Amino acid sequence: GNIPPYAFCLLSRRDGDDNIVGTQLVIDESLITKALDELKLLGSNGGHVQHEDSHLLLQLPGESIHPTNSSENDEFVAIIYGQVGTSAFASLYKSLRNAELNLIVRHMGFIPYEENKDASVAFPTVMQGYGVR
Repeated sequence: GNIPPYAFCLLSRRDGDDNIVGTQLVIDESLITKALDELKLLGSNGGHVQHEDSHLLLQLPGESIHPTNSSENDEFVAIIYGQVGTSAFASLYKSLRNAELNLIVRHMGFIPYEENKDASVAFPTVMQGYGVR
């Protein structure tokens, strides 16, 4: 069957007014550099995204953003959707942090245990603690 990826990222470029200029879908950490290069080619006046789901590309009210320490990639925001606890999530998260991108983390739901290859066996992930909504 079709099993969704355990983690993926929407990488967006913002202009000076925080409008989204362009977005790339990243499903593998090896594609981060290519996605950044594509977004850099758009230029700052590429026009901004205007569609009904564009709010999903922005920081939600009360949502934490993990800022980059580098001003080089300050115009980029990576929103990682993932099944926390999987190696795919950990690998993509680490690669996005290493790329020094502003990062928003959004939990995607159930986790089929990686040891059990039967994706129909999924258990809810218990999320608790400071900052969990």
